[in-house]
Amino acid sequence: MTIMIGLRLHAFPAPLESDECNYAYFAERMSHGDRLYVDLWDHQPPGIYWLLMLPTAMFGSEPFVYRMVAMICVGVTLVFLWDLARRWWGSQAAVWVAVLFALCSSDPGMAGEGCNREIHMNVLIVAALWFVSRRAPTPSTVLASGALLGFASLIKPVVAIPWFAFVIPLFLEHRHLPDKLADKDSNLKNPNSSSRFTLHAILFALGPILIWAGTFIYFVVTGRAQVFMDAIVKFNLSYGDTGVGLWGRFLKFCSSPSVFSSAIWLWAAGCIGLIVMILHLIRFPQQRMTARPNSANRSEYWVMAATIGSYAAVCLPGQFWNHYYLLMLPCLVLLCGWLIHHLSQWRRTIGWVTVGVLMVGLAWTQTTHYLLLKPDQISRLRYGSRMTWVRDQARKVGSVTDPTDPIYVWSTDAGFYYYSERRCTTRFTMNRPLLSHDKTAANPYESEFLNDLEQNKPRLILLPAPPSKVLRQFIETHGYIPVGTDGERMLVLCDPNRPIETIDWNWSPPPE
Repeated sequence: MTIMIGLRLHAFPAPLESDECNYAYFAERMSHGDRLYVDLWDHQPPGIYWLLMLPTAMFGSEPFVYRMVAMICVGVTLVFLWDLARRWWGSQAAVWVAVLFALCSSDPGMAGEGCNREIHMNVLIVAALWFVSRRAPTPSTVLASGALLGFASLIKPVVAIPWFAFVIPLFLEHRHLPDKLADKDSNLKNPNSSSRFTLHAILFALGPILIWAGTFIYFVVTGRAQVFMDAIVKFNLSYGDTGVGLWGRFLKFCSSPSVFSSAIWLWAAGCIGLIVMILHLIRFPQQRMTARPNSANRSEYWVMAATIGSYAAVCLPGQFWNHYYLLMLPCLVLLCGWLIHHLSQWRRTIGWVTVGVLMVGLAWTQTTHYLLLKPDQISRLRYGSRMTWVRDQARKVGSVTDPTDPIYVWSTDAGFYYYSERRCTTRFTMNRPLLSHDKTAANPYESEFLNDLEQNKPRLILLPAPPSKVLRQFIETHGYIPVGTDGERMLVLCDPNRPIETIDWNWSPPPE
C-alpha cells in the first residue's frame, strides 16, 4: 500500500486529462443544480458524475479531490486482489500480487496515474469477482456481485461483457460443487446443481436490472428519458462505429504501442501466464473444480473469465484510448500471480527467479517512464504536451475574463472550462456530438448548440480546430474579432461588445 501511495503522489501536480476535467466540471455544475443531458450533455451514463458529485460538494473541485478519490479506489482494489490471491494461492502469492499491482497501478502507459473512469470501475469489478468466486456462493454474495457490476456499468456499459464472462465459471462452480458443501452454505431445500445455478443466475442478473431500471425511472420522473436514451444509446452506437468490423476490433488491441512500453514486463508475464493457464486447463480440465475448496485449481476458470471479459470490454467500443487498457490491469496481475505460484509449485527456484526478474524489470521501467519525469511530462507518452498546454492557456482565459463570463472552445479540451473556472456557454463541453458521422443527414444537436450560443453569447471563442459551418456562421453574424493566436495551435476570438485586455497567447512547452 505504501508503494502505491508513494507512486501516485508523484503525479498529483500533473494536469488532469480532458475526460477527467469534463467529469470534474460536470460534477461541480451538477452539485449546484444543473441537469445532466439537459444543461450538461455527454454520451456517458450518469455513474461517474453521480460518484464524483458527493466529494465535489464536500471538498470542492480541486484536482487533489479527484486524485484522492482515485487513490482510495486503487487502494481498495489492491486489498481485494490481495485477498483473492490469498484465498486461491496462499499468503506468499498474495504478497506478490499486491506488490505487482502497487508497482503498476500508476503506470503511465495505461494512464494509471490519473483518475479516469476505469480506475473506479476496476474496484467494483474486482469486488464483484471477490463475492461471486467464493467456493460455495450464497444468494446474498451472488446478488452483491451482480449489483456491483451493475453500478460499474453505470460508469461504462461495457461492464456487461465481464458480467457474461463470470456466468461461465459460476455455472461450473455449481456443476462440480459437492451437494454436501452446498447444503451447508445454501438456503435451498434439497439443493441440486441445476436449481442452485438457476437461482444464482437470476440473482446475478437482478442486480444490474434493478440498478438500470431505477436509473431509467429516475430520468422518466425528471422528464429526461428521451435525452438520456439518445445520449447513451443512440449517440454511443454512432460514436463506436469506427468502420472496423466487430472482429476487427479485437485485432486492433495492440495498435497503441505507448500502452505497453512502461509496463512491458507485466504484459509479457501476463501473456505467458495466460498461455500456460490455457494449456493447463486443456490438459487437466476436470481437476479444476473438483479439487478441495479454496485451492488454486478452481481459480483458473475465474481468472480466465475475468481476462476474457476485460479484453472484450477494451476492444468492443471501437476506440482504443490508453486508459481503456486499465481494465486489463487486475487480470494481468492475477495472471502473473498464478504463474509465479504455479512455477513455485513446480520448482521453487524458478518461481523466485521469475519474481525477481519481474519486480526488477517493472521497477526499472516505472522509474524511467514515470518517477524520473516531471509531473507535467508524464502524459507526453500518450498525448504530447496537450494537457499542459490546455491548463496553461485556460489560466490565461481566466485572467482576462470575469467569473460570470461564458466561453466556448471548439474541441474536446474540457480542461479550458475546468482550469479557467468559466462556464461553457453551451451544454456541449466537447464537440464530438456536433461532428456528424452521417454526412447525408442533419446533425440533431446543431439546433440546440446554436440556440445555446444565441441565448448565452460567449465572451471568448477559442478555436484549436477549424469550426463547423454552424459555429462559423455564428461568429460571422455576431462579428467576433481575433484577439490573439498561439501559433498554429489556436485562434482566440472575442465578442466586440466585451473586449479583453491584450496578452501574449503564445505558449512553449516547459523544458524537460
